[in-house]
Amino acid sequence: MARKADIQKKLKIALDETRMLIMGVQILIGFQLQAIVQESFATLPSSSRICTGVALILMVCTAGLLIAPAAQHRLVEFGEASPRIIAATTRYMEAALFAFALGIALDLYVAIERIAGFLSGLLSGIAAFVVALAFWYGSALIFPLARAKQEQAVTDEPEPTPLSTKIDYMLTEARVVLPGVQALLGFQLIAVLTKPFQELPADLKVAHAIGLGMMTLSIVLLLAPAAFHRLAFAGEDTPIVHKIGSIFVTAALAVLALGLGAEVMVAIGALSGRLDIGALMAAIVLVVLFGLWYVWPLAIRARRQRPTRRPAR
Repeated sequence: MARKADIQKKLKIALDETRMLIMGVQILIGFQLQAIVQESFATLPSSSRICTGVALILMVCTAGLLIAPAAQHRLVEFGEASPRIIAATTRYMEAALFAFALGIALDLYVAIERIAGFLSGLLSGIAAFVVALAFWYGSALIFPLARAKQEQAVTDEPEPTPLSTKIDYMLTEARVVLPGVQALLGFQLIAVLTKPFQELPADLKVAHAIGLGMMTLSIVLLLAPAAFHRLAFAGEDTPIVHKIGSIFVTAALAVLALGLGAEVMVAIGALSGRLDIGALMAAIVLVVLFGLWYVWPLAIRARRQRPTRRPAR
């Protein structure tokens, strides 16, 4: 079994690795949402428009998978370090990288198809997908024993973690989400200045306004733990800082899910020309995000807290 200090260090590294990827994913979501309200988007072939919509959904799901470990850490482990949450982070990243690779491939196809035609776009997308899989998953095939050894150490029991480390984890998890949400909000604020946006149905404009409001509130909530820690306690580590900060971060994810759902409704509704399809895709996104960030973690917590029945003698 790994020593406690090793587990805490590995969890911090896992969160930092998640943060490396989530920023790019959220920026690409912003680009995709922007592309759909550009004047030249309507001139793209139908295949490219569909690929843009599929890539958007894939990127949103990627973001959901990358944020899921932070949600589990808050709701299941209550900020404690454990081998289980490290293993869960690995599994979520495995799935997220595949969705991310496919989304990048579709985006590259759309861009290169616009520049050099269908065949060049198709070959570029396939090449990007294959290269990404080779670099991201090849190492696991080359060093399978290292992964197997780590999985043998997995346990459901969290390790006692110092308060200062738990607060560091909480602030890191806020930083995992915050920069990308800020970039996404910026892209969506610019969208209202485009001509195609002005031509959208009133319902989609309202949905966009709701999305802007939700993302703004999410940023406020994600910044609140740092403000509370600094302004109320001058940076001193206290249990109330960890408790209140955890509540803020957990609430921010719900608000972010609503914001992403609203923006997906706008994007898919504008792309398809049908409000019902946009609403359906938004509902699917909300089910996926709330399932990853709340329903599954709470189910794990309930299962862990369920008393174990002793067999009758």
